[in-house]
Amino acid sequence: MLHYYFIKNAKRHAGKTAYKDKNLNKSFTYKKTLLVSLILKGRFKKYNDELIGLMLPNSFIFSIVFLSVLMCGKIPVIINYSMKAEENISAARETCKFNIIITSKTLLEKIKCPEVKNMVFIEDIIKEIKPREKLISFLISMFPSALIIKTCNGGKAGKSEAKYFNGNMNGSSSSNLDNNDNNDEDKDAVILFTTGSEKKPKAVKLSHKNIISNINDLKHLFNLSENDVMLSILPGFHIFGFTVNICLPFCIGMSSIIYANPMDFKTVVSIIKENSPSIMAVTPYLLAGYLKKSEAGDFQSLKYIVSGGDKCHEYIHSGFAVKHGKKIYEGYGATETSPVISVNTDKNYKYGSVGKPVPGIRVKIVHHETGSVLKTRETGKILVSGDTIMKGYFGDPASTQKCMLDGFYDTGDIGYIDEDGFLWHTGRLKRFVKIASEMVSLESVENALEKCISESVEFCVIGIENGIKGVKLVTAMSATVDETTVYKKAKEHLPNLCIPKEFIVVGELPRLFNGKVDFKKVEEIVYSLSR
Repeated sequence: MLHYYFIKNAKRHAGKTAYKDKNLNKSFTYKKTLLVSLILKGRFKKYNDELIGLMLPNSFIFSIVFLSVLMCGKIPVIINYSMKAEENISAARETCKFNIIITSKTLLEKIKCPEVKNMVFIEDIIKEIKPREKLISFLISMFPSALIIKTCNGGKAGKSEAKYFNGNMNGSSSSNLDNNDNNDEDKDAVILFTTGSEKKPKAVKLSHKNIISNINDLKHLFNLSENDVMLSILPGFHIFGFTVNICLPFCIGMSSIIYANPMDFKTVVSIIKENSPSIMAVTPYLLAGYLKKSEAGDFQSLKYIVSGGDKCHEYIHSGFAVKHGKKIYEGYGATETSPVISVNTDKNYKYGSVGKPVPGIRVKIVHHETGSVLKTRETGKILVSGDTIMKGYFGDPASTQKCMLDGFYDTGDIGYIDEDGFLWHTGRLKRFVKIASEMVSLESVENALEKCISESVEFCVIGIENGIKGVKLVTAMSATVDETTVYKKAKEHLPNLCIPKEFIVVGELPRLFNGKVDFKKVEEIVYSLSR
């Protein structure tokens, strides 16, 4: 289980910095982190609910609260506070049927969210901790790791850990964790919500096995070790941030540099320059921001810059190569797959692809209508199977059954596998429209228009109903362009059928917390303005 690995590493690297929290300008050793987690465990185990809501920014506090909830045998439900926090709380409670939400007064003030029933504030919890609680937790923290694990809701060390990491995350055996098999790995580790860029977010149940399998794949693909340092800036409610920024470091025993606001581009660049992380895993939108605010040499310490969550555009790749001499390792994943499905690595790299499937994942491409398996370079739906696939959607067996096909998860994405085994993502099935009996990828149209529209103009392409004429392609833009020039250039890259005939200025494109365009909102704006 995830917290077992944390406990082992906290004992193994007691004096090592686990977290350098730039929000607080404080550092915390593994020893300190273990002690505080044990103190909070004693508090949280008093709650009757099995599910506990967490609404906290990325910080040292988030990590210790998450670990403490796991240590007392409960399941964290992580709530997205980036937009409409009060609505998200209500929706999460309606879906998952929990009461307690651990949050922060400072966060509520910042996001202007009102206090709701059964909120518990971490500031109050910390103030109420008594000397006796600290003493008991301190004594427990001095136990060997196997004994500490036994205090975690009757937990016991089992063979499940050795199955994935040969005894521990660093590949060496451990005498403390090689007895008694159990089924802990299949227990729920977390409930996270999908981004909801196209529809209502779903509550995804992920097991310890799901998360650990993905971390193990990443560890070996990138040759990660306890000597690496993670730049942790993505929020914990985002699966990419949760697995890669939060869980991976404490599972391997590395240090994390934490900052809660990834959109503060200038500050993040300064943090990288001054603190020398070796790994940064973020979204393309953030990379574009850091590229603009950085100078040559700022990212010298970074061995790996991993991009996920959306397509990484050519100007970002070339910008990092020219200004910083750095390669971007683009990957692909989903909340339901814990998240990484495929990723480019030093050993297997092909620009434009999303890499080869990670070792624990099997990918097949099927026809979007018939379901028949397609051949190399034939484009169809991307289906995946493996140990990282979710347990299901909480309280929604119908949706779970609908997306699982003969043991494979239907990603809802379209792509193909080439002759070298690289996966190419060509778009979401929901972002395909039928024009004159042809299936047109809106993402492919956008990729072509990138060659025709200035980098300074944000845009996306939307398909809207146009009466008996069917679907009309509309380009939503942040600023005006010379439409005649764009149309003329577009004819060099697209058939006439796929060239948008209408251009609408909508101002700054609405985005989700992870930088993805909020297509639902863009469509609403376009429908209201389209002629």
